[in-house]
Amino acid sequence: MDKITKQNADYHPIGFKRWFSWVVLGVISLGMLLYVAFIVFVVEIKADIPEYIWSSSDTFDIENYPTISADSEGSFKILQLTDLHFFGGTGKLDRKTFHLAQKLIDETKPNLVVITGDITFAVDNITATRKFINFMASTGVKWAPSFGNHDSTGYGDKTKLASMFKAAPNSLFDYGPTNLTDNGKYNTLGNYAINITDSTGVVKSSVIIVDSNETGTDKQEGKYAPISFSTVNWYEWFVKGVKQSNGGTVLPSMLFFHIPLPESALAMQNVELGQQGLNEKIYGSGKNTGMFAKIKECGSTIATFSGHDHQNFFQTIYKGVLLTNNISCGYNTYGDTKLKGGRIIELNVNRSDLALNTYVIKAADLD
Repeated sequence: MDKITKQNADYHPIGFKRWFSWVVLGVISLGMLLYVAFIVFVVEIKADIPEYIWSSSDTFDIENYPTISADSEGSFKILQLTDLHFFGGTGKLDRKTFHLAQKLIDETKPNLVVITGDITFAVDNITATRKFINFMASTGVKWAPSFGNHDSTGYGDKTKLASMFKAAPNSLFDYGPTNLTDNGKYNTLGNYAINITDSTGVVKSSVIIVDSNETGTDKQEGKYAPISFSTVNWYEWFVKGVKQSNGGTVLPSMLFFHIPLPESALAMQNVELGQQGLNEKIYGSGKNTGMFAKIKECGSTIATFSGHDHQNFFQTIYKGVLLTNNISCGYNTYGDTKLKGGRIIELNVNRSDLALNTYVIKAADLD
């Protein structure tokens, strides 16, 4: 009996060996990774979009840009959402993100919602984007999205996502020029603008939205690419065109994009300016393509609004321009859950300075 028992104890069928289980798991994992890589890099889904080859010599026509009106007293409110990072749009954390976005919209009742990138971070970014579009349609609020560095990491590229944004209900998105890529160095798309009018229809301010691009392309840029030189030139053309349309008087504007400008990091290094709301490193590009310098030169943009750094909600005046960042709204990504929310921007277009007031609302503030 003892001999038989010992023999049974030493017998382990190969199917139950631990190393074999790890091999099987490894093969399955590798297969999944190869499948995802194949979908993302080989079977990338694109869309045919109108080609717009922009030139600085193009004639500017303010009528080519959509407008949205303030009330009779000049009041106008923008809700900035950023970094929602939807995976599939149906999981527990995605549902929590939708719930927070809905509460922010219900609480603030904005005239316009601007989303500064990273709506999705998913292999099936098309389905995730479609679910967000359906959500925004249900709110009935006008909205304007921009691209972040993660939106097109799935099998839908920027042209596909842009075509979805363009066709979405209440969306003010536009493709913008298709040649702001610095001769193909960047994947730039979705540079456009929305003009805010007073109650009589006179343009008083502009919301300018630009694509801050994605992954860095060389050692100088580092992990993140900068705003393209071509985009900086297009920005100058637009604000000067609005000025000309306004009889030579500069109109105030606001600039929205995903990745913070290098000047945000410079501003927050200066302790005399204050560092409230700085909760993590500012992850911008290592290359400065001159957007802030152009802002100062043109004298139109009074404030910039970025995202990308999920924990930062600083707002500081740097060389006369308000630089701000917004905390993430998404729960399916890194960051303290106490630092989830959105940014409110209150304006009065009947005043030349817009009487701009901005602040962050956190999820806890809505409980």
